[in-house]
Amino acid sequence: MSPIRIGAKAVILKDDHVLLIKYQDRRDGHYNFPGGGIKRGESIRKGLRREVVEETSLDVKVERLLMVGEYDPKKHKRRFGRLHKLTLFFLCSPKNGSEPTLPEKPDPNQIGVEWFPLEALPETLLPQYHDLILAAIADDSPRTLFTTRK
Repeated sequence: MSPIRIGAKAVILKDDHVLLIKYQDRRDGHYNFPGGGIKRGESIRKGLRREVVEETSLDVKVERLLMVGEYDPKKHKRRFGRLHKLTLFFLCSPKNGSEPTLPEKPDPNQIGVEWFPLEALPETLLPQYHDLILAAIADDSPRTLFTTRK
């Protein structure tokens, strides 16, 4: 049985725009939501805030879970690597006074931080969950989708 990497991504909204990270690598240019892997012993929300600061210099409020995505390398012909991943997507908002910028030491291949209109997400957004993300944002019914028991 191979391990599963747990990660979190931030769907950061401001004025009907979403913040995305721009990358240039061997697959050409693409965009992704800020976020990444959660460290051992770190809460998911704390890990997500850390990742967002590392990638965008932005301090965010983590609001609610939007959806959970799974990448199974066997089912996807290892297109995005060999590691099985479970990713939690959270709705987030920028904290007052915090503005996104490319960090001093960005991730390899990271070349930008850009706002996009929510209705015009780029075709090169990975993973391609456009419709699922938009539906999850629109469904703002009050419910608890995620909890950590003490």
